[in-house]
Amino acid sequence: MDNLVKYKLFSITAQTGNISKTAEMTGYTQSGVSHTLKRLEEEVNMQLFIRDRYGVRLTPVGKEFLRYVNSLLSEEEKLRQFVYDTNGIEYGTLTIGTYTSICTHLLPTLLNDFHEDHPGIQIKLREGGIKELENWLNRREVDMIFCSRQDNANYSFHPLKKDAFMAVLPKDYEIEKDTFPIVSFQNTPSILPEAEVDSDIYTLLKEQHVTPQIRYTAKENLTILAMVDKHLGISIIPALALENSPWDIHALPLHPPYARELGIGYLDDESLSPIGKKFLWFVQEYFPCKEE
Repeated sequence: MDNLVKYKLFSITAQTGNISKTAEMTGYTQSGVSHTLKRLEEEVNMQLFIRDRYGVRLTPVGKEFLRYVNSLLSEEEKLRQFVYDTNGIEYGTLTIGTYTSICTHLLPTLLNDFHEDHPGIQIKLREGGIKELENWLNRREVDMIFCSRQDNANYSFHPLKKDAFMAVLPKDYEIEKDTFPIVSFQNTPSILPEAEVDSDIYTLLKEQHVTPQIRYTAKENLTILAMVDKHLGISIIPALALENSPWDIHALPLHPPYARELGIGYLDDESLSPIGKKFLWFVQEYFPCKEE
């Protein structure tokens, strides 16, 4: 048995919060996973999980323990990849955190092209808001993240493209110009993303000294668009999330214009595995010719 199995099961269970799901994902029995985790707790003499009828969740010391476990597993994966790479064999898994809008509208073609060049590399995607992505990266639950540039980020960031923010209005909203003044959001009933999902919009409003009347917040852009379509308020959405929108709405550029800078984030060059470096190089070469 792999000496790191107990740590892998611990890391997966920390993500799923459910022993049954961990067993299903890994092919182990539920009792086998439960027994392995209990043995790990006895071995390190720490309670890593709180168990209740809803599943399991990490204790404070368990969260700290997870950081070291994920670091260990990351190094082990890099070692495996190095051995295979030295022998001319592409092998490994790359886990990427990303916004839903990027995952839906930007990554499919890119990943297809990457797979054609590197068919032996498996890529796993995890979708979340900016705070989730940064937490996953810092805990080494993902190898890199596709996100927007964040001030004071504690990781490396390579910019790839701009993504303009758009005002989103009901179809019958009275429009006077081909742009929408940001100041028009002042005290206006609005629907915005949750702050932990998209902090860029709140930064925009703060810089413009605009305070909307926030009626609703939502995690998914599609939910916001559906609510705008039903006249529950107006919103600000990145242009990327509006591609192929099924809703009958108006989308106008903001005035003054405002855009987020999308890119790829990673802890540092040393943290990247061989396939992580290959993917980063691929992405850097891919976007200049796709910018227009």
